Amino acid sequence: MDFISNSQHSTRPDCPIELWNTIRTNTIPNSEIHKKLAPNFSHSEYLYHTTPSVLAAFVYKDQITVTLTSENQYNKTVYCRYFDCQRREIPDQFYSVIFPQSTVFCARRPGAKYISIARNFTDTPEFPVPIIPRLEKEPPHYFTVCMATLYGDEPKFLQIVDFIEYYKLQGATFFHIYLRNVTDYDRVLLDDYVRTGDIEIIKMHDHHWRDDFMWHNSQINDCHHRNKYYSKWTALVDIDERIEIKNEAHKTILSYLNSIHNSSIVNLHFQVQWVIKQNNTPARYKSDEQLTREMIFLKYQNVSQVGDIWDQPKCIIRPEKVVAMTIHIPTAVYSGERFTFIPPSVGVVRHYRNVEQRVFSGALKRMMSHGPFTIQPIPKWLSEELTKRILERIKSVYNVVDVFVAHINHPQAEAQCNAQRAKLTGFQTDEERMKMAGEGLKLLLLNGWKHGNIWLGAKSKPACPHAGLCAPKDAFYWTDGQTTGTDGFGWAVGQPDGLFHAGVGRQACAHQYVFASGTIYPGWGYIHGQLDDQWCSDLVSFSANKMYACGKLVT
Repeated sequence: MDFISNSQHSTRPDCPIELWNTIRTNTIPNSEIHKKLAPNFSHSEYLYHTTPSVLAAFVYKDQITVTLTSENQYNKTVYCRYFDCQRREIPDQFYSVIFPQSTVFCARRPGAKYISIARNFTDTPEFPVPIIPRLEKEPPHYFTVCMATLYGDEPKFLQIVDFIEYYKLQGATFFHIYLRNVTDYDRVLLDDYVRTGDIEIIKMHDHHWRDDFMWHNSQINDCHHRNKYYSKWTALVDIDERIEIKNEAHKTILSYLNSIHNSSIVNLHFQVQWVIKQNNTPARYKSDEQLTREMIFLKYQNVSQVGDIWDQPKCIIRPEKVVAMTIHIPTAVYSGERFTFIPPSVGVVRHYRNVEQRVFSGALKRMMSHGPFTIQPIPKWLSEELTKRILERIKSVYNVVDVFVAHINHPQAEAQCNAQRAKLTGFQTDEERMKMAGEGLKLLLLNGWKHGNIWLGAKSKPACPHAGLCAPKDAFYWTDGQTTGTDGFGWAVGQPDGLFHAGVGRQACAHQYVFASGTIYPGWGYIHGQLDDQWCSDLVSFSANKMYACGKLVT
């Protein structure tokens, strides 16, 4: 490999060259290996592309890899065309070939920030794409996951959150989500995961027709190269597939990966068990009870026997050691063992197969041929933690809560929420309770108050009108129709007590204390964020600084 440092490379003042981008190379690493492999690789003249159709590009220390969406131009010669930060072409093309399928290896050029591929160096190139650096000394991630292209008419939001939170519990720290089409409602969730830095969305689209299911090959190829030098290990799975570790010594995928010390292991090859999924997942979040009832791992537990070794296996790979990747298997590797079969006693893929045969007509027959089926729930710790995380994420995205200031009582606060097509909100967890206290504190400080309280969507149970009849957490219920359980009832000591007043009756509503100190308010003995029962008509008790919290579902 010939490296030439061009630190003195002439640049225009509007396009400074970063230090990492001063390298010029003349050859492609492993080119002799590629030449030997090319005649033996099976490929198809798939689809009808007349151009390379560039998807993405990644620069490594010794080359640039360009991924394509075309799948019918294998082994054709092309030119790598380079562009600076202003998208002006750098007149230093590189002659290359499309190998493996949907891939072009290009030499490096100083100052190149964008790249395109053309059949001839005189052709007008397609719009160039940014060159994404993959130049860290060590991969920034240890275990990442690629989700196969999302498409189709089944609602996806619950499957998406289940997939991401499941693999996060398994130790994954980043996700590449490939997208063809989802509903606007589903996209809200995906965008929120982008906001929090959990995922990158790669839109699968070009200027040639193909059916939605036909994007899988180019998605797998892009995932492979996108994760080279970005992650030590990468799983390539569909939205309905969960790799699970069954070995008693390892509860998670991460734990199992940490136990591998043999550098020749390149591809972990997992066999499949199918799970009968009789229904579509819901299109909208309506309540915690509804969501929990529909959670895939709780609702569908009827599991097949393990499929054969070559019966739709899935892989976790070392990306930089793989030459080319297909949906189920590496085509070739640069070093190490092409396959390391994982015994089913150690790990399998749990594949939730919908019985509605949308695209692949033989899928149901294949699944049912692997009986008998048995009920196999996932481990209790995983089920409980996954349920909690799904509820927290979905409520944070789709249950929008706003806090308002108004000197009004509980019925008036409920009416104000109803006018916004919302309801006084409840708390599913202690975390939600303290988050609300934080929002109330902001309004408190904005208004210059030292104390205040927030009306909530909670009422006393008829069987628990006063203290001593029920446990504190069981004395009230949430009224918003979404919140369930009692974890969010973080009462002050001795509350709720159901005090009676001849003029207004018993305390049957609930509010939350908010203090400017963020801790306690002298003389009251209550702690910031705690709940207390209150007369529903109250306007002045403990604090005349009233607020109310409205929760509304995203539609």
